[in-house]
Amino acid sequence: MLDDMTTDMPPQRDKVRENRLRRMAIRQGIELRKCQRRDPMALDHGLWSMVWQRSHRPLTEGYELTSDEIERFLTRDRATYDQVIADLGREHGLDPDGFAAFTDRDVVREYIRITAPPTEKERSL
Repeated sequence: MLDDMTTDMPPQRDKVRENRLRRMAIRQGIELRKCQRRDPMALDHGLWSMVWQRSHRPLTEGYELTSDEIERFLTRDRATYDQVIADLGREHGLDPDGFAAFTDRDVVREYIRITAPPTEKERSL
């Protein structure tokens, strides 16, 4: 019985990494939420979502980010992040009330997209 319980637990290094990511997020005012599904075949198994701690506004569209993507966002390069915001601002402009026409989710998604490591196909070109 005890052996069955220990096989469901993540390896120690994964748990250490998760705790480190959670602490990094808290320092930035972000709460990380990990999908609780235990079925490894589920589409969102092992994925994360991010929300602002104070307002509870989502930074992601449900559970969509991997641990690597979360870490890349939390350790983001400020210049690249600012460039993403500037590019989205040029692309979407402002709405009539003077607010940005893009959301935090757009910024996170675009930052993750442009900072992704090259795929095998891209490396072979």
